[in-house]
Amino acid sequence: MINKKIFDSLKTYKSHTDLNEIAKSFPQIFVNFLCLLSITIPPCMIFNIRYTADALFKFQMNFGNAIATGNFDLLDNVLLELLSSYYCGFPPYEFRIEFCESSRDKFIELCNSFKGKSWDEICDPFIDSVYELLSSCTVSGYPINLG
Repeated sequence: MINKKIFDSLKTYKSHTDLNEIAKSFPQIFVNFLCLLSITIPPCMIFNIRYTADALFKFQMNFGNAIATGNFDLLDNVLLELLSSYYCGFPPYEFRIEFCESSRDKFIELCNSFKGKSWDEICDPFIDSVYELLSSCTVSGYPINLG
């Protein structure tokens, strides 16, 4: 289960800070939350979800650029690209994140509606939709955990 309070804490990054400052700091803070994702296989095995440093760096750059330029409708593409690179296990037994199709579609549709809006307008719904998306994801049938 993913802790909603952890994601809600990201909603504090609003206009009290310069948008360029948000574009620099928010992607790094956000990706640190995503690096803590794990899966639990009953009764007591916990596996961290793995990722590559290149994928994280690319995400931070692209996410920051989308914020700095106000292209918030691109946030879904950037985040889904990163999440699709996440895996669990070791070669040749690597398992990828599986998205609930309806949650994925809803996330994409919401992000595409962000065109022309301000960061303050999209921050809360974006964080809520990421929470919903991640809460519906599984890795090899097991739910993702954070917190």
